[in-house]
Amino acid sequence: EGEGRVVFRYADGAPNGSLRDIAGICNEAGNVVGLMPHPERAAEAALGSADGRVVLESAVKALASASR
Repeated sequence: EGEGRVVFRYADGAPNGSLRDIAGICNEAGNVVGLMPHPERAAEAALGSADGRVVLESAVKALASASR
């Protein structure tokens, strides 16, 4: 946290007990992110939920904008 590497927090408390509701962190350069909720496991209704698809689509959109 002191280095500004926390990029995601759980909004309603961490379901996994992570300290300070941290859900995602990045490396020092900011180009690699570790994410605990695993949105790829909830990207299609056939997998039980499509909630994670929003996170993945948002990342694709941000990357597409950055490459212009």
